[in-house]
Amino acid sequence: MAASAAAHSLGISYLAIQAGLKEYSTLFGRSEKIVIDGKTIMVQLIKNPAGASQAVASCVKDDKARVLIAINDNLADGRDISWLWDADFEQLSQGKAHIIVSGQRAHDMAVRMKYAGVDQSLIATEPRLATALKDGLDKLGPGETLWLLPTYTCLLELQKIFKGMGHAMSGT
Repeated sequence: MAASAAAHSLGISYLAIQAGLKEYSTLFGRSEKIVIDGKTIMVQLIKNPAGASQAVASCVKDDKARVLIAINDNLADGRDISWLWDADFEQLSQGKAHIIVSGQRAHDMAVRMKYAGVDQSLIATEPRLATALKDGLDKLGPGETLWLLPTYTCLLELQKIFKGMGHAMSGT
């Protein structure tokens, strides 16, 4: 809406604005929706406390959400994962969403979920991302969405996994 309003204030016609919005596609891994075999996946890249908090806020609004959080600490992600403690993962403690934690720092994320107050019976730890994704998809029920919240290098790994499944992410 803000972009549309700004464009209009600059004198761009409604038809041009409408055409621009119609042609828009999301950036790689940012609020990207993928459907595989009728199962909906929503990808939200997380890389800092503010972005992670907003991504979590989006998925907790979905009463049929399952969540896969994938955390790596490679150079491109940033080696310091202390930001996970500044993100508002406590929002996840309010619901009954099943959560899979994955990636190189899966066990650290499981601890973070515990301190966020998430029911431990709802948390599964699977460091191997391909296995975690398969488990998440296999357990999706009708109408449920798998929310993927990966750090950058996990997102790149997911891109390869999806390609291997015959699906492509935006911009790939």
